[in-house]
Amino acid sequence: MQVPYIYSEDLTRYTAQIETYEKQIEKSLRDWDYFIKDMTGKCEKEQTPNRKDACNKQLSSYIDVTTKTQQLQRSIKQNINTLQAYKRFPVELQQWLTISQRYITEVTDTVQ
Repeated sequence: MQVPYIYSEDLTRYTAQIETYEKQIEKSLRDWDYFIKDMTGKCEKEQTPNRKDACNKQLSSYIDVTTKTQQLQRSIKQNINTLQAYKRFPVELQQWLTISQRYITEVTDTVQ
């Protein structure tokens, strides 16, 4: 079995970098949320139907950006979980190999 090796330090560095991005996105989402709430109030106060429609279209595009950013945030969290799983893999593989070796030893001793 050939398993590509990624250094633990690299995984830690990648995870830290991605967590930084995730924090920035979280802050941006909070800012957008405040902005959308403010924009919603402004759109409701518009007097003319044309301006109200234009305002609602713009608001809709901001909501779309927020939705896509939330999807990005979920992907980032999945990437963080994947990197953490990669980091645990060598330990889990070693545990599995140790258990397998013990089992094989017990079976061989029983057969003899």
